[in-house]
Amino acid sequence: MSRNSKKLQIKENTQEKIQKPKVAPPSDDMSKLFGLSFSVPTETVSLPSQGKYYPRSSPLHGVEQLEIKHMTAKEEDILSLPLGKSDELTMFDKLITSLLIDKTIDPSKMIEEDKTAILLSARRTGYGNSYKTNLVCDHCQQIGEFEFDLSKVDISEPENPIEYDPESNCFLIELPVSKIKIRAKTLDKEDEKAINFEEKQKAKIKLEFNRTLATVKRIIYSANDIYDPQTIAKLSEVLPAADAKYLLGFDKTCYPKVNTKQEITCPNCGGTSEKELPLSWAFFRIEF
Repeated sequence: MSRNSKKLQIKENTQEKIQKPKVAPPSDDMSKLFGLSFSVPTETVSLPSQGKYYPRSSPLHGVEQLEIKHMTAKEEDILSLPLGKSDELTMFDKLITSLLIDKTIDPSKMIEEDKTAILLSARRTGYGNSYKTNLVCDHCQQIGEFEFDLSKVDISEPENPIEYDPESNCFLIELPVSKIKIRAKTLDKEDEKAINFEEKQKAKIKLEFNRTLATVKRIIYSANDIYDPQTIAKLSEVLPAADAKYLLGFDKTCYPKVNTKQEITCPNCGGTSEKELPLSWAFFRIEF
């Protein structure tokens, strides 16, 4: 036998002794492999708005509940991105987009209370009902770790019920002083961008900018059934201050509210106080 033949025989014998790694057989039921279902569980979230405050063109019009999936490593990656306070809303919108089963829904077009309900539900299923955060005690003025029970969150009816028109996507309001009948729209991100752009443009040419006036002009869709933008702009300039103030804050009380206020106990002095759940980026920052 030649030297090459001996080398080849030794190599073949050695390969036979090496154990090949075991490959898991294909399985339709992946839970047999890891004890986990590869079908992510879902849950139904009741919307505080019950779909009443969306235009007819919105996929959320008349929708009382939405189906979302439970949080996974994919969502944890979204939450782990280093974001500043100005980016919190963007992060939450990305998270909601990832959780929603219905991908035709744009979270940036959702009412804030509906978004809050989805975030609270995701937080409960992802990490449990207990949420601990550092706050200043009202009694001893010391910082302590307070615990909130997320199962105690409930929905309260609008403080200031106002008729909503789904055709124009506006609320029908009678101003408290002038008694002018207004169709008022709630401002979205595009409106805020437009107002900020107007401010920058006027600053470039050194013109005075009035944010209250710019905002009121965008809120008023019609006045006494007059829709002309120039007429509405002139009206905005002469509205009584009380009417303008009412328009700036009407959207804070016209929707159902997610009530997160609850009684919590100070770990330092034992004093109890009522506090709102602080919903920020830290809400999903969990340390083990």
